[in-house]
Amino acid sequence: MIVPVFGYRRAIISFAAILLIFLGIIVAVILAHEREMFDAARAEAEGEMELMGAFVQDAILRHDYSAVEQFLTHWGIDHKEIIELKATAPNNFVISQYKRAEPSKYIFPFKKAIRYAGNNLVTLEMARDFSSIRNSLNRFILRLIAGSVLFMGLLGTALWYSLKKLALIPMEREIAIRREAEKKFRTLMESAPDAMIFVNGDGNIVLVNKQAEKGSVNHFV
Repeated sequence: MIVPVFGYRRAIISFAAILLIFLGIIVAVILAHEREMFDAARAEAEGEMELMGAFVQDAILRHDYSAVEQFLTHWGIDHKEIIELKATAPNNFVISQYKRAEPSKYIFPFKKAIRYAGNNLVTLEMARDFSSIRNSLNRFILRLIAGSVLFMGLLGTALWYSLKKLALIPMEREIAIRREAEKKFRTLMESAPDAMIFVNGDGNIVLVNKQAEKGSVNHFV
């Protein structure tokens, strides 16, 4: 049974190694996809800050503060993922502030200082809701996990049939052969005309036949 057992252990170790490598690949794919999605969202938000900054700078230079307030308010209303927009003067005077009442668990803040001729004109602050990105990522993870479970199930089934051929079937065959050999040996021993007593190396009797109580006795160690 040495060869089948060795093959059985080797197959189990191989399956465990494949499983660990596969899980590592899944984690790496999830992390890479998450980073890609959030990096794209941050880049989009920073681009919006640039556009808003250009308009706000022009309005501040014209001292048209009402235009800043109207622009930021309309921008926040038109972009559902924006939770808050705020424009603050260098003296901490709030020029404009828009805030959405809807709560969110995944809020990311952005901040940009609008400067002109070396002077700080206004500071723009934006809080952006990344819940949609998180939900999309969760759906991606669920699909990936479902596919991974299916793949591992198929791989495990293939491994099981391989093990049956590699270890279990040869092992069962060898056990059956040994049982048959033992049965033949006992039949021959019981049909022997002489009494037989089998003694182990310690002098203990391990096996006797029916003739041991009568006739001549042969000792086997």
